[in-house]
Amino acid sequence: MDKTEKKEVKLTPKVTKPVTQLARERGLVRSPQRAIERGRPLDIYSVEHSAASALHGWHYEESVTGVPLQLTEDDYVAALNAAVTPNKLGKYTPHGPAVSPQLAARRSK
Repeated sequence: MDKTEKKEVKLTPKVTKPVTQLARERGLVRSPQRAIERGRPLDIYSVEHSAASALHGWHYEESVTGVPLQLTEDDYVAALNAAVTPNKLGKYTPHGPAVSPQLAARRSK
């Protein structure tokens, strides 16, 4: 290859999935058998997922838009870590890309 030729680099878009699906794929959701038998499926999310949802506004996003927030797996994992690991001052800081746009807009008003 000649030094003047440029090598074309193709970037693959990052795949996003609903946070609920990401939780299922990581085993962070369980459904009690009794609820399933009674015809009332009930999803119970892990402490980590629930904390991340509260910190980043995922439930609020879904209640406003009707659909769960979409994240990459890397952002989902970073959000889980942010929700269970306080900073030096003992505060929990959200992972920016995982914050609900609806919640961010509401906080900025």
